[in-house]
Formats: sequence, C-alpha cells, structure tokens
Amino acid sequence: MSRKALAAFVVAALAAVIAVGGMSAAAGTTTQSHRNTLVGTWQQTVTLPAPAPPLHSMAVFAPGGGWVESSSEDPRSRSSNYGNWERVHGRLYATTAVHFLFNPQTGAFLGKRKIDSTREVSEDGQSYRAVSRVTTFDTNGNVLGTFTARANGERMHVDRIPDLP
Repeated sequence: MSRKALAAFVVAALAAVIAVGGMSAAAGTTTQSHRNTLVGTWQQTVTLPAPAPPLHSMAVFAPGGGWVESSSEDPRSRSSNYGNWERVHGRLYATTAVHFLFNPQTGAFLGKRKIDSTREVSEDGQSYRAVSRVTTFDTNGNVLGTFTARANGERMHVDRIPDLP
C-alpha cells in the first residue's frame, strides 16, 4: 500500500470514528453517560523500555468495539493504530491494535507492530492504567521481538466556551 493510499485510509477511518461518536452524542449517549467504559477520547502517556523516552498518544474508543490511536512517534516511521476492544469484566478491558512500520528516509514498508493490552478504567471513569505486550513483525510476518509497555490515560473532556456563532 502506498503512503498516499495509507494516508487516505487513515483519514477515512478517522472520519468514520468521528461520525459514530457524533451519532452517539446526538442520541444522548455522550462519554459522560459511559461512566467506567472506554468509549470516548483519551490522552495517554506510554512508558517504553529504557532508554526509550515516553511517548504520548490520542486514542478514540468507539461504541461497538473499534478504536484508532495516533502517537507522538515520527509519522514517517509508523501509521496510526487500528484495533478492537472488548470488556473483560467490570472496569477491565482487553484491546488489540496494529500499526504499520516504515523506513522514515525511503518510505519502504518494514513490517508491522501488534499491541495487545489490558486496561483498567478508574472507578470515576476518568482515567485508566494499561499494560501491553508489543510484538514486532517483519514484512513476512516473522516475529522480530517482543517487549512490555505500560500506559496511563486521561479522558479528554469538552471545554465549553461562552462565545456563540
């Protein structure tokens, strides 16, 4: 898949997630009514194995189990994450996502990374903790390596302004 085609796919996927979120809000099912669920937009900080610095990301969990995530990593080296989520029980969730890896200088496809996570939403539904198993694959699907990462997420809220259109 070319970088241009991948970019178009990313835009289409984000538009779909936003549309689903808009429909949920119009139906009166905003994230505020989803206390203790993953549905909504989250800002997260991911702690990687040393010496890698932490990375920051935005994750959007849609009703029905789909999710999309973009990170502070160089966008020339990786695509956004696309995945699924499900409730395990109570405030515990399982997620799986995949993103593609590229050579930032040439744009050549290098493989993919699969991230399997367990997330626990706080009692007030405004934050979560996560642990992830990250597996990197080459272009033929062979495992190149695995590592563990941890994350903390904070729910994004709407900051209303007094101005009117």
